[in-house]
Amino acid sequence: MSQYITPANNRSLPKPIFLVSHSLQEAVCKEIYDYLICKKLLQLKEAIHQFSKTINQIIR
Repeated sequence: MSQYITPANNRSLPKPIFLVSHSLQEAVCKEIYDYLICKKLLQLKEAIHQFSKTINQIIR
């Protein structure tokens, strides 16, 4: 039986820590949130496009 080596002995990786001044925390959090939302929306758009292509192939 082979054993796979995972980071930190199978524990989840630590979350990144951002050192940001208190006055900028909200703006930085909003930037990160907006970036992640945009990334997820692009993934969703691509998934819908692939689904549409599959449906069109089935119909034809």
